[in-house]
Formats: sequence, structure tokens, C-alpha cells
Amino acid sequence: MSMLAGACASSGPDNPTWADDIHPLMVARCIRCHDDPGQIDPATAATGVPVLQLAATPSFNYANFSDIPAGSLTFLTMAAKYARGAVGSIPRMPPLPAAELADWQIDTLDRWGKNPK
Repeated sequence: MSMLAGACASSGPDNPTWADDIHPLMVARCIRCHDDPGQIDPATAATGVPVLQLAATPSFNYANFSDIPAGSLTFLTMAAKYARGAVGSIPRMPPLPAAELADWQIDTLDRWGKNPK
């Protein structure tokens, strides 16, 4: 069951996959700021005040799991941690004013990060 289609499931899919569950979430909630390495997030562009340093942030715009570079995969396995709250100087993802991810979405990211496929 797709994570987006299965929103009624309180904890998301038991065995999430990149194609069915993670990529759609990344497109819906992350691509806006993390489209390409080095892209400036919208808040910085609008205000001129850096909100995040995205120069080293990987792109999430990979339709196929096999296309994800190793460095991006390492970052993606930490997605649930960043969605739960600030990590060091990095704010919760997505940062305010965006709405937090639902608990079932974070649970799905966490399950996928432990067994990415």
C-alpha cells in the first residue's frame, strides 16, 4: 500500500519501498527545497537570511532507488531523525512554517531507513 494513499494507516506500511512510499513523500514534502545540491531554500531566497546551508544537501529527486548516490542514501536513512526535531544546528524538517510530518510518515521513514529498498 502506498504511504500517501494509505494515510488512514496509523503507522504507515510495514515494509516501505522507495518507489511506493518514500519517493512520493520526498516529492510532496522535500523536493521544494532539496531539488539539487546547492539550491537555496525558498526562505533564504525570499529574505536573504540563510535558514539552512544546503550546499552539501543531496537531491531527493530520484525516481529510482538505484539512481541514488551513496552519500544521498546515507542522508536519507536519517530522514526520520530530522523529521522528529532539530539535529544540532539543523532545524526540524521540513522547517517552519511548513507543517510537521505526521507520525505515520515519520514511522515509515524510520522503517525504510532501517531496511532501504
